[in-house]
This record gives sequence, C-alpha cells and structure tokens, in this order.
Amino acid sequence: MKKASNTAERIYNLLNAMFENYNKSLKLTFNYNEENGGNDYSDNSVKLRSQESENRKKQQELNQKLAQT
Repeated sequence: MKKASNTAERIYNLLNAMFENYNKSLKLTFNYNEENGGNDYSDNSVKLRSQESENRKKQQELNQKLAQT
C-alpha cells in the first residue's frame, strides 16, 4: 500500500508541476498581449517565445516522467 501511496504522490506532484508550468505560459502570453497589443515585432516577443520554448521543454520532460510512473 505504501508503494501505491508513493506512486500517487509522485503523479500528483508531476501533475501539479505541469499545471503550474501551463499557467506560467498562459500568464506570459496574456501579459505580453496586454502590454504590447499583440505586436510581434517588439523585443518582448523574442523573450516571450524563448520563455514559452523553455516551458514547452519542461512540459515535455514532465510528460515523460509521468509516463514512466
């Protein structure tokens, strides 16, 4: 039973991390659009894209860890 409890806790932690990562990406996109009116030619768009790229990589890593559990 303890093993099942540990697995459930690991799954919960991974799902929680995935949710936080997704929210961070949404907030970045929303803040960017609010501040820049969706102008893709500003320096902020480059920062936003790199942050979203990092978030996507982190999301993929979390998905792989979840699949292994």
